[in-house]
Amino acid sequence: FYIPLDIDGGGYNDIILQAASNTMYPWTYVNGFGNLSSAGYGGPNNAFQGYAGDIFPYASALDSGATISAGASFVSNAANYAIFASVFSGSTYGPWADETDKYLGFKFDIDGELHYGWMRLDIFVTPVSFTIKDWAYNSNPDEMIIAGDMGAADSEITFNDAAVTEDEGVGTVT
Repeated sequence: FYIPLDIDGGGYNDIILQAASNTMYPWTYVNGFGNLSSAGYGGPNNAFQGYAGDIFPYASALDSGATISAGASFVSNAANYAIFASVFSGSTYGPWADETDKYLGFKFDIDGELHYGWMRLDIFVTPVSFTIKDWAYNSNPDEMIIAGDMGAADSEITFNDAAVTEDEGVGTVT
């Protein structure tokens, strides 16, 4: 399932997180997209702090106090796609596998200006799931934020339901 997120409350989905499984292979995963133009989400400047792995790009699992800024390394590809964690044929991959209270650094565009933010997440791979605990972004464009710093938060992510639980094969959950 996909969870599109409107980070700044501007009426536009800035990033997408996904928990899924591939039925052709024994593979479950949590990933994200900063730019999924085919679905009308995100934008070319929206991306996750991360790095290129041997096979996939990975989103970094940051600790509290990490700096999220223009100086950080962000995943850059056609969809600004990154794997957080996965299980393939019984082997676990990715820095987020079965992690609690880690921070996802991201950047996103608001009216042509870059903003930096974080989300505190729990991610599990067996069964595949993620929980968004809290988040913040710096409302001042092009200024860094520290993972865990709530001082810059001035907006809210909105969901229609307090919790969503779905079977892996359900497809998209909105």
